[in-house]
Amino acid sequence: MREFRVLINDQHNNSRLDIILSSALPDLSRSQIQQLIKDGHAKVDDTTEKKAKYRPKQGQVVTLQVPPATPIEPIAQPITINTVWEDDDLMIIDKPAGMTVHPGAGNQDGTLLNGLLNINPNAKFLPRAGIVHRLDKDTSGLMVVAKSDRAYHALIALIKQRDINRVYHALVWGHTPPVFKVEQPIGRHTTRRTLMSIQPQGKPALTHFKTIEYIGPFTLLECKLETGRTHQIRVHCLHSRHPIVADPTYHCRVKLPFNPDEEVQNKIRTIDRQFLHAHQLSFIHPVTSRPVEFFSKYPAMLSEAIQFLRSNYQDNK
Repeated sequence: MREFRVLINDQHNNSRLDIILSSALPDLSRSQIQQLIKDGHAKVDDTTEKKAKYRPKQGQVVTLQVPPATPIEPIAQPITINTVWEDDDLMIIDKPAGMTVHPGAGNQDGTLLNGLLNINPNAKFLPRAGIVHRLDKDTSGLMVVAKSDRAYHALIALIKQRDINRVYHALVWGHTPPVFKVEQPIGRHTTRRTLMSIQPQGKPALTHFKTIEYIGPFTLLECKLETGRTHQIRVHCLHSRHPIVADPTYHCRVKLPFNPDEEVQNKIRTIDRQFLHAHQLSFIHPVTSRPVEFFSKYPAMLSEAIQFLRSNYQDNK
C-alpha cells in the first residue's frame, strides 16, 4: 500500500480534492483518483473524505492510500507481426498504425506484447516480452525487440546512452525552417492527464528536425530523436507551431502560406491517424558488434496521400 500526503497551502487556491491529488500524483489519472476517493482511500486530516469535489482548507493534510494494483498476466495471442529481420538475439519489426504496444487500461489484449509471446518462446522470460521502446498506437514503423536476456539489457543500455538512431518522417502544417531543433522539457499535462505537454519541471527532451520537402502549404519533415519521451515528436511539432497532419490530439490553428483547397482538405480527412512514421532505425548490434540499419516504406494510406499532394500542387504551379 502506497501512501501520499499533501499539505494544503495558498498555492492550492481552494481547489477540489481530486484536482489537488491529480497535480501531486501525475502517474495516476484523475478518474483513478476519483475512484480511490469514492472507495474511501482519501483522508483530510484524520477524517475519511469520499467526495472528490470537497475543498480542503489551508493547513489541512490530505492523505491518499493507493492499494497495489492486481497484476494481469498477459497471454499469448496469434497476432500478425511484420518481422523485417531477426537473429537469435533480436528482431526488427514494422508496426502498423492501430496496434498498441503494451497492454493497459482499455487494451488488455490484442497488443504487440501479446503477439510476441505467441511467436517467441523466450519472450515470457523477458521483461515486457523483450520490448525496449515503444511507438504510439497510431504511429507506424520500425521497432527493435530483444529475443534474449543479454540483448535486452544491452539494448536498454544503448537507449540510455542515446546510441540507437531513430529517424521519423512527419507531414506537418506550414513551412518549417530547413534545419531546426526543439529542446523543451515534457511532462504530464496539468489538467488532461492522458496527454503530454511542455512543462518547466518535465523531463529534458530534444528533437532535431530537417526539412525534406515543401508540398504546397505542408512540409515533409525528418525528425530525429535525441531523447525518447512519450509523444515527444508530436508535442515538439505542436510547440513549433507546425502540428502533424491528421493528429487528432496535438493540433492547433496555424497560419499557412496559402489555404488548401477543398479537394486537398477532403484528402487530408481520409487519413485516420497522425502522419508520423518511424522510417529508419540503426545501431551497433549489441551481441555481434556489427552496424545494422533498416528502413521502412510508408504505409499505403500515407504514401497515397503524399502522391496526391505532390500531384495536386505540381499541377497547380
